[in-house]
Amino acid sequence: RYILDFLVEEVLEQLPDTVQDFLLKTSILELLCGPLCDFITASTDSQALLETLERDTIFLDHLGDQGDWYRYHQLFGEFLRTQLSRKSPEKIPQLHYRASIWLEENGYLPEAIEHALISGNTERSTPLVEKATREAIERGEWGTLQRWLSALGKEQLSQRPGLCLARAWSLLYTGSQQETAHWLDIAEGFLPTGNAQDRKPDEGGTGQESELEEGRLAGEILALRATLASMLGDTRRTIELGNRSLAYIPEDDEFLRSAVISSIGYAHRYKGEVAEAKNAFQQAIRLSKKAGNWYQALDGLCNLANMQMLEGEYNGAKDTINAASSIVRLPIGKPSPIACEVYLLDGVYSYELNDLNRAEESIRESIQLNTAQRIIELQYAGRVWLSRVLRAKGDLSGAIEQIERAEQLATRAKLWRFQAHTSAIRAELSTFLGDIERARHWASNLDKSRASRSVELPRMDEFEDIILAHVYLAMKMPDCIPDLLKSRLAKAESSGRM
Repeated sequence: RYILDFLVEEVLEQLPDTVQDFLLKTSILELLCGPLCDFITASTDSQALLETLERDTIFLDHLGDQGDWYRYHQLFGEFLRTQLSRKSPEKIPQLHYRASIWLEENGYLPEAIEHALISGNTERSTPLVEKATREAIERGEWGTLQRWLSALGKEQLSQRPGLCLARAWSLLYTGSQQETAHWLDIAEGFLPTGNAQDRKPDEGGTGQESELEEGRLAGEILALRATLASMLGDTRRTIELGNRSLAYIPEDDEFLRSAVISSIGYAHRYKGEVAEAKNAFQQAIRLSKKAGNWYQALDGLCNLANMQMLEGEYNGAKDTINAASSIVRLPIGKPSPIACEVYLLDGVYSYELNDLNRAEESIRESIQLNTAQRIIELQYAGRVWLSRVLRAKGDLSGAIEQIERAEQLATRAKLWRFQAHTSAIRAELSTFLGDIERARHWASNLDKSRASRSVELPRMDEFEDIILAHVYLAMKMPDCIPDLLKSRLAKAESSGRM
């Protein structure tokens, strides 16, 4: 209360009315510059006034490393906004609207969107968001994209196929596969046939812009359905839809083509087809680098490094991780959201080399970086690998806590492969804790669990069989192990993983 009284009586009320009006109107801005302030206040002397306010220490900082930009001290800015809301609440939407116009015209599209959304003017904010979605998707900024689209509301989104696809992209990576399919269904409604799979790549053939746009829409829908199938563990459908989508997607759309090829790579990886997976990821990396899309390039490098470690190529994996790390450090604007995947990968690599302290540090950093993005695959993998590291360090209670968090993510995502994975890890942990009965229960129900699955996932079956071998050892049934692992060994050798 004392600080508030001081700001009112000793600061604001001591200034001329015109300066008070300027401070209140410009308080809606996170960053200020003369031309922007001129535009929203309808004045012409804002730059001189900003310089005077800074010189007179009126709670204003000049951001010297960003040109002629300024920022109010946090407490003072909050105070001014409170005063504006109290004195002139009716002016706030229009101020944000005008700020949005200037920011868009001067190349600050994300900032323009924020002000347009606050203004409440959907006629302005909707096309702005649609204009920005592709770049946000290509950068993997799922948290930001989710927030923008949620602010627009379902009615606005459902009227534009581009926004339907953007919603599908954001939901796909943040763990809502059912909703992803729902928005893809809405997007398909904009196609003449109502179904992307019913349209042939050469349909029409006149080359008119409307037909080209329909082809691009069909291609992106199929690409998303292929990626969705990959997340659900349906490798056959992933490869089928992925190859079909490539027939629609223009050659110069390197981002979308690399995303599809990465999904196909995931399918081969899940099937244990190492050479095919590596080839797909390498192709995706080349396309991404050609397009200058560092997000997709990072994802491809991380996938390639995982395959190299799977083959025991740790020197090659280290080189690939270093290449990914150098991209994260590139001066490409904001830090890449996928940096969390690079940290996770470094943690996995360090774990494999028994550098457990570095492994724990890197994985925890990955989890922290992913807090805002909420990429479900990386959230889950982070918890699982941290559990492994903590168990290796002898911290069984910490390992159990991380697996419990992984189980919560698996339940929320409704992905059977997550749920099957955590069940197997739980069984293995039970053998360490001496809870043989719980491990036995998992083993006795494994065949039933596999029979209930709608798709086959050889890599999951292999992982479960390895855990089952641990359980047999704990149950003092070693004679069961050779027959169990004999075929697994042969497949590993034939696929170059031995």
